[in-house]
Amino acid sequence: MEESDLLQERLQAITQKHRIQEDIKKKKVKLDQEKFKLQHLKKKALREQWLLRDSNNGVDCTQQQSFLSDREHTRALQLSIHRYKISSNRAHREAHIITIDYAWALFGLAGHSLLVSLTSKGEWEIRIQM
Repeated sequence: MEESDLLQERLQAITQKHRIQEDIKKKKVKLDQEKFKLQHLKKKALREQWLLRDSNNGVDCTQQQSFLSDREHTRALQLSIHRYKISSNRAHREAHIITIDYAWALFGLAGHSLLVSLTSKGEWEIRIQM
């Protein structure tokens, strides 16, 4: 592979990795927003339970519907947070794969071998054998 081809491949890898990193940032912001909404909703539910516990009146139909609605909304937020975490992890893996693919193209053509492994800490370890 010529040097110009290698540079073109490097540029494509960098561009793709940058796009994935931007996607990861957006997902992290959205995840933080969802976590904040969930925290707010849980505090609201606790406050309402505390107020009802102190009141002598029973729980009426509208309050029960409010509790059910809050519970459903809480569950939906928890699922949304879980999906964002999975999506973010997937994007991180894609970014690592692009790095590994580029390293393989760069060093593999020069007669080197790459040993790629995932450590117990969840980090990628790349070793070059000559």
